[in-house]
Amino acid sequence: MDSIQIRPKTAADAEWAANFLKQQSIYAHTSLDRDAINDILKLPAFIAEVDGEPTGLVVYQYQNDVCHIVSFHVSRKRMGVGESLLKHLESEASRKACKKLQCIITNDNLNALRFLQKRAFHLTEVRVGAIEARRKQNPTIQLTGEYGIPLCDEWLLEKDLTERT
Repeated sequence: MDSIQIRPKTAADAEWAANFLKQQSIYAHTSLDRDAINDILKLPAFIAEVDGEPTGLVVYQYQNDVCHIVSFHVSRKRMGVGESLLKHLESEASRKACKKLQCIITNDNLNALRFLQKRAFHLTEVRVGAIEARRKQNPTIQLTGEYGIPLCDEWLLEKDLTERT
């Protein structure tokens, strides 16, 4: 069985993390430019390694008593990498006295919706037309996403960290 280790991102990870985010954005709805990647990489993050090879990244930020997931990607699916990263982040957020963990996904991201709901996240807000507004600022955002679903809305999901399951 593969060994999954979670560790904080360090300055030595900058090149890998930038390349990883750039590669993941190819599969997302828009390409991230160097400035956007650099902005994301200024935030704290955890890296998942499987047998010493980086395979996942979760970037987050704290705001008051909420931990926001800014970016969450894994390259090796269905191996527990995402689960391990999320559990580690939840533990760290709880240790920092956060009451909620939040994540925003697009309306086509059914895999993320399923993943998060299985882990006690609840849909708390639908931002109707949010992608259309973003598309005006960034025309590289595609019209359709996964499964041919038109990209139009953002969904906010939250997990209550004060409840113990």
